[in-house]
Amino acid sequence: MTLSPADEFRHETGPDPRWQETYWFSAGDPLTHCGIDVHLACQPHEGYVEAQITVISPEETVSLGGRYAVDDALAIPGLDVDVRTPLEHWTLRYEGKGIRGPNKHGLYAQAPGDVPFGFFLDFHQPLPPADFGTQYTDSIGAGIASTHYAAAAVCAGSLWCIGSRTPFSGLLVRDHTWGPRDWTYDLMQGSLIALDQAQVFVAAVSFLSTQNWSGVCVVHDKNGTRRLPAPWVRLGGLPVRDTWHSAEILVPGQREPIAFTGQHTIPKWVPSYSSGPSNYLQHELFAEARWGKRTGHGPFYQVFPADSPLAANLPSGSGQTAELPLF
Repeated sequence: MTLSPADEFRHETGPDPRWQETYWFSAGDPLTHCGIDVHLACQPHEGYVEAQITVISPEETVSLGGRYAVDDALAIPGLDVDVRTPLEHWTLRYEGKGIRGPNKHGLYAQAPGDVPFGFFLDFHQPLPPADFGTQYTDSIGAGIASTHYAAAAVCAGSLWCIGSRTPFSGLLVRDHTWGPRDWTYDLMQGSLIALDQAQVFVAAVSFLSTQNWSGVCVVHDKNGTRRLPAPWVRLGGLPVRDTWHSAEILVPGQREPIAFTGQHTIPKWVPSYSSGPSNYLQHELFAEARWGKRTGHGPFYQVFPADSPLAANLPSGSGQTAELPLF
């Protein structure tokens, strides 16, 4: 896929009922261990954008989840986006009201609240984005559009909640995808990783579907994009919620594993955007990533559907089939 500056913005909706457009941003500050996570998914045929926004401050974690009746993922209330140089330099500002800490089920980003929170981020990408979509379709198969790119960036700004403001400086990873999405899996584990001040970007994901494992590992740096063998994931504990806080990704042929040391865990239900289960439980580990001598930010995630045995330790009525509230 050849990217153009226009690809940073809203795309024309296609006829497929599973057509979607999604932006994801994850930023971490290695000194304060603060974090910012933004997931914006436009479902134009459904008539709304699903937003899940989380801010991790030294005092507390505040989050919001909900659906907005708009047709542009970057146009939800409270969000101000300035794409100063497409494919290179953005600023993001958000101000809203969320819920302090997890809900009664230990989950985040499931509903709006009354606690003011927000952030400002100015980020620069030293490298152009990596074409990740063709890697997905080549390695995993049909069901997701090949229009999918991802990038690493350095970022600075601030975040605020509970009446206090904290400076923020660190690394950010992001991705953007648009087109039909209709695929299901039993388990997904992996990470998008910014290393060496965003001079190196790594995407490593492993999937279990119908008793078969598949995966993709891509390294993107000043020399271009290269594909490595499919990775394997090793968790630092049982593969169920709240039992692990570290992980490793093993890439065949590489001397060192990619190691993740967890700082915060953010479990939440996320919509599937497919014709399969209504939603998936995503356990996101905000972590320091290390690959040999390289260090950086690597949000590690484990995702499985509501009907998975891995969800068996959740109490009934904990949101497996509930939709995000509509504003």
